[in-house]
Amino acid sequence: MNRRKGRRAKRLLDENDVLQLLNEVIGGAGGQSAWARQTGVDRVQLNKVLRGKRPVTRKILQALKLKTVYTANRPLRRGSRTRSPRIRY
Repeated sequence: MNRRKGRRAKRLLDENDVLQLLNEVIGGAGGQSAWARQTGVDRVQLNKVLRGKRPVTRKILQALKLKTVYTANRPLRRGSRTRSPRIRY
């Protein structure tokens, strides 16, 4: 495995992993209000995310230094072109 110095290995996280990480970081900061103040995240939105009422917001991902990545459910063939479905009138 070829890794560059000073770089961490990248890992895919699902929403449950992100919520677990968020809870750990919030605990270390002293609570939801403290973490929200430190990061500039809206406290009400943070609480809704933690209760499962809203999806994780972009601002929360940025505060956790994460980014959104999309993956395919099936392997993609190299060089294959996908055709858009034909619409019939």
